[in-house]
Amino acid sequence: MDSINETRQKEQIENKEQSLVSIVIATKNRADCLERLINSIRQQNYKNVEIIVGDDGSDTAINSIEPEIKIFRNDISRGACFIRNRCLEMSQGAFIIIFDDDTELTDSQAISKAVTLAEANPDAGAIAFHQICADGTSHAVQPANVDYLSYIVTPAFYGCLLRKEALLKLETGFIEEFNYYYEEVEFTLRLLDAGYKVIYDPELKIIHYADERGRNWQRIRRLWARNAMLTTLLRYPLWATFPALVATLVTFLQMKNENGQRDWAGVFWTVSGLTKLVPFALSNRRPIKSQTLKLFKQLRCQPIPV
Repeated sequence: MDSINETRQKEQIENKEQSLVSIVIATKNRADCLERLINSIRQQNYKNVEIIVGDDGSDTAINSIEPEIKIFRNDISRGACFIRNRCLEMSQGAFIIIFDDDTELTDSQAISKAVTLAEANPDAGAIAFHQICADGTSHAVQPANVDYLSYIVTPAFYGCLLRKEALLKLETGFIEEFNYYYEEVEFTLRLLDAGYKVIYDPELKIIHYADERGRNWQRIRRLWARNAMLTTLLRYPLWATFPALVATLVTFLQMKNENGQRDWAGVFWTVSGLTKLVPFALSNRRPIKSQTLKLFKQLRCQPIPV
């Protein structure tokens, strides 16, 4: 009995010494994926965490989780940006880690490593994880195509640590009008403009199963185009706005679906959707500095070693 009490006391002391980490997970109709992710979080050696689950209108409400896990639920789906913002508002940690529900941690020290890296780099507003496939191989798409610790442009929110201090400085979390997709880019533009950096660590590995449930690739491509142009209206300096809008539309026109066809109807969907959001963009426009946009483009082409 004495040894058990001593162990508990030791754990309590260690937790007090660790910064609180809030883990935010948005989910919809993937209770099995969510359970797998939470189980992997419980296997981490970093114990001072709070888990916040955002249920974005699952057909069956997520309510059968451990009692200490916080849950925010939308009865009707409002999108990843909305649900994550509500979870961010509930968070108490000095650091926040955002995970997609279809991910899994296999390294028991992953969270500890991410926090240590963030604490060693106080100007880092975000720490990006390296996504791997279920078979352990590296995914073709990464935050950056480098194998060294580096400053990069954009984290990916399948696995990313954020500094709470940076979020408070930005005032706004994610633009809810996006619904989902491309929110990382808009967020990063504001983060860089506020003087923070994004670090990518290829050693911070996380399995991303990329569950196909709920994915509509035609809608994703359309949201990418609309949200990229909305980001331009919200954040680009005036001189760079028109060229960026044209470049995005041209890129979308070059995209083809799974059958090798271009989405001509998607052009109308994208432009009309953007038009409806112009009043929002004008009233919320806060352009970044020209040097920030220059840095963004430089890092997109070539990450800088840390």
